[in-house]
Amino acid sequence: MAHPALSVVHDDDPDADRATERIWTAATPALVQAIDDYHYENRFKNRSATVRHLIELGLDAAARRANGLT
Repeated sequence: MAHPALSVVHDDDPDADRATERIWTAATPALVQAIDDYHYENRFKNRSATVRHLIELGLDAAARRANGLT
């Protein structure tokens, strides 16, 4: 059963391995401003690309920390 706070949508893509999932979340105004500032400072195509990049950075940092690399 899906968590009621999360909504996952599979884009219509014939290649199922490359399907995109959307994750909806809430953020404080301060967090949105920080994301937007990072977006403009780093010239990302759009806010979604910025959020994906920041998530990837965070996951990479968490993995490095878990492996004792940081």
